[in-house]
Amino acid sequence: MNLDVSRTVEMKVVQPGMGGAEVPVEGTFRYDQARPFEVALSLALNGQVLATWVFARSLLVLGRRQLVGEGDVRVWPVTGGADEDASQSRVCIELRADTSCWLTIPLAELEAWLRETLRAVPYGKETLHFDIDQQITPFFTPEDLGALDVEDGAPCDAEAGLRRAGIEETAEPALAGFEFVQRFHCTTRSARLARWVALHELDEWGIPYESACSAAAALVIAELTANAIFHGGEPGRTFELRLVCGDVLRIEVSDVLGELRPEPVTAVPAASENGRGLMLVDSVAVAWGVRPRETGTGKVVWADLSLAL
Repeated sequence: MNLDVSRTVEMKVVQPGMGGAEVPVEGTFRYDQARPFEVALSLALNGQVLATWVFARSLLVLGRRQLVGEGDVRVWPVTGGADEDASQSRVCIELRADTSCWLTIPLAELEAWLRETLRAVPYGKETLHFDIDQQITPFFTPEDLGALDVEDGAPCDAEAGLRRAGIEETAEPALAGFEFVQRFHCTTRSARLARWVALHELDEWGIPYESACSAAAALVIAELTANAIFHGGEPGRTFELRLVCGDVLRIEVSDVLGELRPEPVTAVPAASENGRGLMLVDSVAVAWGVRPRETGTGKVVWADLSLAL
């Protein structure tokens, strides 16, 4: 059974050319567990629905602290003077189509509703509630789809999801942190599929496809996953890709062969066809290394990327 989380709040609309006049409207936020990446916002005046917008939940999560959004929807915090009561803080949502309008909503009201959605689907765990097979089937062959191994039974920690979204039950939210974990079968197509899924996830976090950080992540993920498949994998086994975003972007790829540990490479013979991948990783990463897996046999190869790339 899918959970639908709804909340109606009083919002204020400001349109360019109105001289800053604010018009109160009813805004209803809706979140459907079956569509975990998106939210719907319906605007009503005197009981009549004027419009409904659908956009990414991540815009609301991130927009509480910074300006986010490059398309038809942008979100940012509205701050007043030093003497402003924190309880009066608001968030502005800009909706752009033929014309543009700004909506403001109390931050406390928005966070109260977001908490409910994050208990239903923790931030960073949306893929566990998302039928990814149905979405990617048009783009891949049956062999490609066989490379993807989604663990539907993975634990879904609501409190951890609140922390990842930067929303706590206390008045002072923790710094936002993001995590993504996915297992793939050791097949030749998995490196490409892992890179595609990872870059989509980073884009959802606010690291867009065209950014330098995304390009560096694509290079690192391609190299580490290829090594896991060709040098660290066994037939019928899987490797795991993990992304963690904090002060840096941590990329980890783990496999089952702990005895084959990559070493730093400073030079490669001109005639050699191998060995240059880790040199490229070293050139774009702040740091990289190898450690044993916390559970079972095998190793984890990791690399840290600067978010300021």
